[in-house]
Amino acid sequence: SIFNEIKESLEYRIDAGRVAIAEYACAEDLLDDMSDGVCFDMIFLSVEQKGVSGILAGHIIRFELDDQTTHIVCMASDSDHAIQLFDIRPMNFLLKPVKRDKFIAAVETAMKLSAHARMHDAG
Repeated sequence: SIFNEIKESLEYRIDAGRVAIAEYACAEDLLDDMSDGVCFDMIFLSVEQKGVSGILAGHIIRFELDDQTTHIVCMASDSDHAIQLFDIRPMNFLLKPVKRDKFIAAVETAMKLSAHARMHDAG
C-alpha cells in the first residue's frame, strides 16, 4: 500500500524521531482527533473518499477547526475537483495512482515549510 511505501521511504526520519505517521480509515476519525486537539504538520486527503470527502474535511479543518497552518495535500483520480480545492488552500494536488517521487517531494516540501515557520516563529 502507499502507506507502507511512505513509511519505508521516510524510515530514516521516523527512526530519528523527526516524523510520525498516523493513518485514518475515514476522515471522521481524523476530524474527531483534531477536534480533541491532535495536531498535524501535514495531512493527505483523498478527495473521493466515502463518507466525509477530502474536500469537506478540508473545509472543516480550515473553517470550523480554524487550522490555517496544517499542510493539506489532496489526492484524486482526476483533476475535475481541483477548482473546488482553492478555499482549503492545499499545498499540493496529486493524481492517483500517486507516484512515489511526487509523494516524497510533497512530504519534503511540507517539512521544509514547517521548519521555516518554526524558525520564523522563534526568531
